[in-house]
Amino acid sequence: MLESYRELKVWQKAIDLVVECYKLSRTFPKDEIYGLTSQLRRAVVSIPANIAEGYGRGGRKEYLQFLTVAQGSLKEVETHLIIAQRAGIHNSIANRCYSRAHRRNRQDARQDDSDAKRKGVGGRV
Repeated sequence: MLESYRELKVWQKAIDLVVECYKLSRTFPKDEIYGLTSQLRRAVVSIPANIAEGYGRGGRKEYLQFLTVAQGSLKEVETHLIIAQRAGIHNSIANRCYSRAHRRNRQDARQDDSDAKRKGVGGRV
């Protein structure tokens, strides 16, 4: 039985993505602090936050809804990273972050959902 959302692989990978995006955004030009930097950070932080919140809700349906919201935030992060690449803002770092973000997909979420069902997550999933 899973004891915490922290055991979900998708949540762990999302946290890794947050760290990478924060490292990347520190290299953005200072005039982007209220633009792309802020937007990227807000979107990336919402991914693991929604996974955790959904896990803590009462039922499977709610959990899946929060995973859908997290997936939407992931697409937002991918979009911000594409903009950073095209704007020429540290392409190598942006490429690495984009690759990491692109790999975070529904397969991870489905695997965790499957693991949670198999391990009997207190009726939550």
